[in-house]
Amino acid sequence: MESGFRVNDTGEPIQRNIITALEVKMAGEVVFSAALGSGIAANPSLGFSVVAQKSGKLEVTWSGDNNCSGYIAADIAVEG
Repeated sequence: MESGFRVNDTGEPIQRNIITALEVKMAGEVVFSAALGSGIAANPSLGFSVVAQKSGKLEVTWSGDNNCSGYIAADIAVEG
């Protein structure tokens, strides 16, 4: 991530490149979301808690500047 406030070796501004939105879903229901801006750390660590009541898919999506986006998912199994 790049804040847009730094300059390169020739003094030109380095283009801002940050994640601006993060969403976490459990079994299709949003359990955490965040809107991020340039005040966030370059390598942020975000934490949240969720208690799985039933088995399902945990999905994380994010998007940001310069058309960046991503998705990762994992199946969560609740037993008993």
